Amino acid sequence: MRFDKSFIKIRKRSMLEIFDLALQVNRQYGLTLFGYLAVGALPLWLLNFLITSHYRDLPIPEYWFSASGSIMLFLVIVESQLGTIFITAFLGKAMFEANPRPIAVVRSVFERFSAIVWVHGVLRLSVPIVGLIAISNFTGDYGVDPAMLTFAILLSLLAVLVRCFRPYISEITILEQTQIFPKDKASISMKRRSFALHSAISADSFSQYVISVLFAALLVQLVYSPFCVFMELMGLVDIENNVFIEVLWPISLWLVAGFLATVRFLSYIDTRIRQEGWEVELKIRSENARLTREVPSA
Repeated sequence: MRFDKSFIKIRKRSMLEIFDLALQVNRQYGLTLFGYLAVGALPLWLLNFLITSHYRDLPIPEYWFSASGSIMLFLVIVESQLGTIFITAFLGKAMFEANPRPIAVVRSVFERFSAIVWVHGVLRLSVPIVGLIAISNFTGDYGVDPAMLTFAILLSLLAVLVRCFRPYISEITILEQTQIFPKDKASISMKRRSFALHSAISADSFSQYVISVLFAALLVQLVYSPFCVFMELMGLVDIENNVFIEVLWPISLWLVAGFLATVRFLSYIDTRIRQEGWEVELKIRSENARLTREVPSA
């Protein structure tokens, strides 16, 4: 493996250059990234569909979208890093391999399954938030408990705030394979690694997250609106109105989440280049590997 030969040029980039590079990456690996997105997002979409069933039955039709659609939005925001974990694993391997094998990508994720559940399910509050929404779906008037739902939304905002200042936890977990509680005291723990990587970029992380949110809001509309127009032109609106919220809206949200996962990965690479001189490290590792091959063992 040539660590100094990657599918993207290792250099510092601005935020706009990162977004432009993300578009190029999605153009080159579009179908592959969509496949890995489907593997991670489809189970979550099915779960979200089940736990929002009563929100679609609220007695006030004009609030139907704001209830069901908004809850679906909150769920996708909370689950986005978990649902795009396979994209992160693929991009990490594709950096130095032209076409990484799917089995290797999937294995790299499941080898870190317990760490992923702990980080995204517990520390990032995905499990408590989904659990609260599921409980609120089956309790209270018309099957909705407003107090439980409000608490879930507040937890969602807290999870988003944490993500603003600690955005690269998936990359640390999957790509760097940092241990949560390392057995070797000399090894760096995930907490220490996250602090070392994120502490110097807190302000930049927050500003980049705000820009990403604004860009994502625009991108969701650009994806969702053509779906709606197509359904109307095909005359399917009166047949299945629920298809907008149950199918097209989640698809739009997850497609944008997949694109932002690529942006986040490239931002992670840029952060390591700026803070740790990663391009120099890769050249040293590549040269060391070359010398090891050339010099026979005694």
